[in-house]
Amino acid sequence: MKMKRYIAESLIQYVSEEKYPWHMPGHKRKSLWENGSGIQEMLKQAMQYDVTEVPGTDDLFCPTACIKESMNELRGVYGTAKSYYVVNGSTGAILTAIAACAKQNDVILVARNCHKSVYNAVQMLGLRPVYIEPENLYTDEVHPKLAGPVTVSHIRDAVAKLQRDENATKICAMVLTSPSYEGIVSDIAGIAEYLHKQDIKLIVDEAHGAHLPFICELPDSAVSLGADLVVQSLHKTMAALTQTALLHVCDASLIEVVERWMQVFMSSSPSYIFLCSMEEAVARACKTDTSSYIENLRGARSKIKELSSIHLLEVSGVLAQARGCLDETRLVLWKNHADGTRVSGMQFLRLLEEQGNIVVEMAGADYVVLISTMEDTKEDFIHLCDVLEMLDSMECGSYYDDTEDSEERFRQLIGKQAVDNIYVYPPGSYLITPGEVFTKEIVEQLIAYKQAGKAIRGKLL
Repeated sequence: MKMKRYIAESLIQYVSEEKYPWHMPGHKRKSLWENGSGIQEMLKQAMQYDVTEVPGTDDLFCPTACIKESMNELRGVYGTAKSYYVVNGSTGAILTAIAACAKQNDVILVARNCHKSVYNAVQMLGLRPVYIEPENLYTDEVHPKLAGPVTVSHIRDAVAKLQRDENATKICAMVLTSPSYEGIVSDIAGIAEYLHKQDIKLIVDEAHGAHLPFICELPDSAVSLGADLVVQSLHKTMAALTQTALLHVCDASLIEVVERWMQVFMSSSPSYIFLCSMEEAVARACKTDTSSYIENLRGARSKIKELSSIHLLEVSGVLAQARGCLDETRLVLWKNHADGTRVSGMQFLRLLEEQGNIVVEMAGADYVVLISTMEDTKEDFIHLCDVLEMLDSMECGSYYDDTEDSEERFRQLIGKQAVDNIYVYPPGSYLITPGEVFTKEIVEQLIAYKQAGKAIRGKLL
């Protein structure tokens, strides 16, 4: 694969022409700080290429020149009907994708572990969600309790139940997250095949899987497995600036409606620096030989598996039975006390930072998630393994966050209706939405998060 840098070359040419900008942005592309701080030096460089839609720079929403050529390259790289640069992250792409497939009062199938942007889209667009619970990946005391893959059988059961309801409206689409925050990949091909037989569109939030098309040893991307719309966050696992994403349209019949909704949900002043960053990230991934990275990654995973008190999520019989698989670039780790009980996720997070300056992506109730990318070097993996080996023999005290939010206060919620979206971030999946009833299971989950030191977001009462 290869990716020509149309946007970057166009901007370099434009800037070299020394034009006089009597238009926004207000900094007029001038080097405003000559002897400033590191931040000011960074801004000075960035402002030279921070342009707007004027002759010579093209227009993201009506591309005819460099952006059009770059998007044509994207389509060729990914093998899609059309692919779009998104400057306000996967959130904007998800809002666009759902709006393109649904109209008010439509039923939409939603995997329960979807990102909050999916829930927000459902609420904003007036859709009727039917939630699909992912497979329970682990139910024993050895592993963390993680959401597993979404299965065809669970989807089939939900669709059959809806079809028996004479008052049910059309099921417009299904939205699921794959890979999940923990790297769990669902059987996209099987799900797409079933849903399409039912005339239901499949939207895959592949925000954490932008790297999948470029590393052959990993699970295939949903782009090539039959999904209709796929969202990828380039900044999560590839070398792009934060707030950059791609929206892939794999069903050509959706192109027109997708472009209409992009006008609604995208900023009308897209950042050309973001556009260059996205183009460069894809071009870089196309030319990168990832064989040494995979060798280093798998070597590190093998070393971690040899530790005694620190454990690593691996492909399991449970996962295989559910026809799911694992993105091994996602390192899900947990640590046990000497008595076998679990160290809290927040405590493990603090140990890694205090003892090895390792900052993890997120902490669950009793595990942590580390994101590895093809930009990690052999030295990075060596340092990680050295720190984990040191922590493996370290005993740590118990951690409990005793705040005004006592267990009793949480238990009083059982049976009551939620008045707000309640969640922890990351990962940002809503545990309960307004109108739903607090069950014992949800309350126990909230207590576990609170005891682990996680902040509960949203108004409880």
